Amino acid sequence: MHHSPVNDLLTSAPQAVGNSPDVELGCPMGATQIQLAAHSPLAGGRNMVAMPLASDNREVLLPLDIPEDNLSLTAGILPAQWIKKLFDRDQIGGKPLAPGQIQPASLDLRLGKTAYKIHASFLPGTNSSVQKRVEQLTSYELDLSTPQVLTRGAVYLVEIEEQLNLSSSLSAIANPKSSTGRLDVFTRVIADRSDAFDVIPAGYKGKLWAEVSPRTMRSRLSAKD
Repeated sequence: MHHSPVNDLLTSAPQAVGNSPDVELGCPMGATQIQLAAHSPLAGGRNMVAMPLASDNREVLLPLDIPEDNLSLTAGILPAQWIKKLFDRDQIGGKPLAPGQIQPASLDLRLGKTAYKIHASFLPGTNSSVQKRVEQLTSYELDLSTPQVLTRGAVYLVEIEEQLNLSSSLSAIANPKSSTGRLDVFTRVIADRSDAFDVIPAGYKGKLWAEVSPRTMRSRLSAKD
């Protein structure tokens, strides 16, 4: 039983038949993804993709046998093997992994079954959760266990299946996949107590949400099992 990821979320070609929605958003793989990074105090806050060996010009992947407490000594974007390890350690929670969900250096995010039509895009701010702001800004709730029509130009907030329980040396950044741009559907990720979109700070513990807004065509969205 797998919920559809937010990253390859947009898969079918546009339609224009009668009053049916113009594009299908229910999916095998979603509309946004995250990269997880270890941080080094020696890197000046930058995320280094690989570690150069001192003896030559080769680059090596982050070894799996590095204790998590020592990740801050070897900063970089985490590869697929480490993302899987974070699942095994329950630092990334949710349903069991779907085939193909972990990419070489990123994780596809899956939609949950609850979405909200909201009055406008928002950030919760550093002292509030997304859920608290949702209660103030929601027009109505949608159940994505069945396909739902999204109105062109409207803004929706969708629960993401994955939850994070990151250590203080791990952060993440989200970005939409190219399929959303091709279909002109705007997406970005919101975390609790955040003042920036698509940024999940080091040590974050909590849920994630996807903001979804069709720009050109009405859309049908579902979180298929």
